[in-house]
Amino acid sequence: MSNWGGGSTSAKLLHFDIFYPIAERLHNIRTMSPEPIFLVRLPVTDVEVSVKWYTSALGFNLGSHNPGRHAHIYLGGPSAKESRTQLMLYAEKEGMKINECSLMWDVSEKGKGKEVVDEWWEKVKRTGVEVRLHGDGVEDKEWGFRQFDLRDPDGHWVTFFAYI
Repeated sequence: MSNWGGGSTSAKLLHFDIFYPIAERLHNIRTMSPEPIFLVRLPVTDVEVSVKWYTSALGFNLGSHNPGRHAHIYLGGPSAKESRTQLMLYAEKEGMKINECSLMWDVSEKGKGKEVVDEWWEKVKRTGVEVRLHGDGVEDKEWGFRQFDLRDPDGHWVTFFAYI
């Protein structure tokens, strides 16, 4: 069996080096984002209800949408590509139990203190969308966060926080 047929790792690496010049590989490394972006897949019972809740109550933008199946939503940035907060809402199979998830957003802003959490809470209240608040609203927690917690239509926890 020939090594060029994919049999050995060293042959694969040699093949890779021949056809993918070093300068191009170095360019790709330099242009990578300094921080990773996580696109969280979140199971929901009704994609349209969840899209409406996240866009209306929390200010998410709709990136792409396949009605009844999935939707890509993002927060901040002029487009999903520039956003660092992204969710892929997908319809769980009918009859499947949706496990509760916790989503936590650090809403800290450079030059601001913990008051940014209060600003987010005011934004949510101004939307007029019904939200299920957990606790007494915005609170300072003993673990060093100022936060508020909501439940989305499927019971997932949504927490906005800033470090104290």
